Amino acid sequence: VMKDNFWGVSVEAAKTLGLIKSDSAYEALKKCLSSYVKHPKVRRAVVRAIGEFTKEDSLNMLKSMLINRDRSYFVEAEIATAIGKIKSLQSIPILKKAIEMTSFQDVIAQGAIKGLKEFNENREIAALLIEKSRYGHSNRIREAATFALGKFVRENREVFDHLKKLLTDK
Repeated sequence: VMKDNFWGVSVEAAKTLGLIKSDSAYEALKKCLSSYVKHPKVRRAVVRAIGEFTKEDSLNMLKSMLINRDRSYFVEAEIATAIGKIKSLQSIPILKKAIEMTSFQDVIAQGAIKGLKEFNENREIAALLIEKSRYGHSNRIREAATFALGKFVRENREVFDHLKKLLTDK
């Protein structure tokens, strides 16, 4: 991941470590983040792979990365999504703050919404996503929230009714 000159090889190596899901693969990915990989596509792949582990101890590491900000909005979006995959209740306030972060084409907010959809049994998050899917928010946030609401339909009739209304949205 860290030694190849071509970023594409490093991305594939990170993906493979995420698929292996062994403790040594997880430690290798953590090491990649701690030594700060230069290419943003590689950092993004490493964060995505770490998210595949859904380990509670990843939360603090990812949270500090999001707070300290990365040079790439796309890496920050991936961090937010990975935080949600951990499925810790401590993730929810972090992701709610991330939705409000300004970025190119609202990619960080979209990543945070993808992370929040992991909590598909939480009515409070469903209500937040309903709000974010309403007219008045950016189209990209509305679209991400609408897609995320699809995971909430089984548990919540209000979500179903709201999605039905969105079918006629201008």
